[in-house]
Amino acid sequence: MSRIGIVLALLLFGAGGAAAQALPPPMSTQQNEWFAECRSFGGRPVAGPEFVTREDLNGDGQPDYILSVNGMNCEGAFTALCAGQACPLAVFLSGQGGYRRAYLENVHAWEIDRSVSPPAMKMMWLASHCGINYRGPDVCERRYAASGQTMSQVGGLGAAREATPRQQQQPQRQQQQQAAAPGAGAAAAWQLRPVQGRGDAAMATGPGVIAGLALVCNGPVPIAVFTLRARPPQGQTVVSFAFSSGRIDAPIRPLQGAAANAWYADLRASRLPRMLAGNDASVPILINGGRQGTLSLSGSTAAIRSALAACYPF
Repeated sequence: MSRIGIVLALLLFGAGGAAAQALPPPMSTQQNEWFAECRSFGGRPVAGPEFVTREDLNGDGQPDYILSVNGMNCEGAFTALCAGQACPLAVFLSGQGGYRRAYLENVHAWEIDRSVSPPAMKMMWLASHCGINYRGPDVCERRYAASGQTMSQVGGLGAAREATPRQQQQPQRQQQQQAAAPGAGAAAAWQLRPVQGRGDAAMATGPGVIAGLALVCNGPVPIAVFTLRARPPQGQTVVSFAFSSGRIDAPIRPLQGAAANAWYADLRASRLPRMLAGNDASVPILINGGRQGTLSLSGSTAAIRSALAACYPF
């Protein structure tokens, strides 16, 4: 599968991530601290497109900064900065005296809620991190609102709920308008892209450490190619899709002949393509049990059925 691996690795959203961004202080100081910590574990830090998000959270007309280790690839030391699969997230708010860090905590996932003005933030954790008195579903969340240069929790600890399609589409439109600042919530809509000599691939941007996902026919074999922002630890790696009707696990392995961050799953005996092209509006994704975020399924039905028409029975 080396030839298709090389082609898809080039197509899938930058494949190897991006270089460190030039950030003003104190964001640059935070970035340098995380990079130094990655190097201390023998890793090589690479800032991906979701490492930095700019969003006016306090309504002062100036961009605030969200830095997420989930958007950083510490090559060679996959979990160096994360604890229990929860990774650091820092929020810096603007003010008359410059920027000040208003939030720093390890989270499993996060997203911006643009249904309110100014936008709020939702921080999410697996149930094991939610406290001994938590009796909700597998994921819990806290909401935070910014005022001045302070982040305050709004309400108590609650059960995380998936965004509705309308809520997902609003940040998608803003993300398309602000290409330099993609959010960490639901990814953009699926699309078909031609692969030379292979027909079309159905592609989408992924959440968390999954930079991109593509479904394509490799000859008679349907495969899913995952472009990862960080190399998984040693041992078996399983990507899980938590659909409303049940969970589907997809063991992945390195794509020979491709970049080190290109992994794939053989879908010949899997229901995954049918579920991705099904009725759900979005699906949470986990890697080895650690939640990465939510994958939008907007446009997935037409794209996936077209891409896999020659190799997969729907």
